[in-house]
Amino acid sequence: MDWRLAGLKLIDTRKWTVRTLDKAAADASWQAGRLLAYGGTWDDQAERTHGAGLTLYGPGGRPSRHLLGAEAVMEAHLNGGLVYAAVDTGDEQFGRRIVSLGSGRVLSSSKAPLPWLLLGERGPAC
Repeated sequence: MDWRLAGLKLIDTRKWTVRTLDKAAADASWQAGRLLAYGGTWDDQAERTHGAGLTLYGPGGRPSRHLLGAEAVMEAHLNGGLVYAAVDTGDEQFGRRIVSLGSGRVLSSSKAPLPWLLLGERGPAC
């Protein structure tokens, strides 16, 4: 299996131009007025996931904050001043990272699934 990322691209529909925001992003979501770009890709030869961390974009498409280095972030949610992320831990399971937006520091890290009830939504089990 071979995965090739298209990355995250911004399309200006007034001029019909395309600009790449993040070459390494595999997924994105719009939350609380910010665009979150994250993801990971599977390398069949190395038998591991390569990650891109998590980048939060604010107005104007400028990276406002990059978090979690090169971890493979599979799901991310904003809740107040915190980011809840499901990350590939490399052992065929997802772990959880809770990160402060203000400091960029990882406040909690575990192999427990994301707290869906705390986030007020339902999603796939991580």
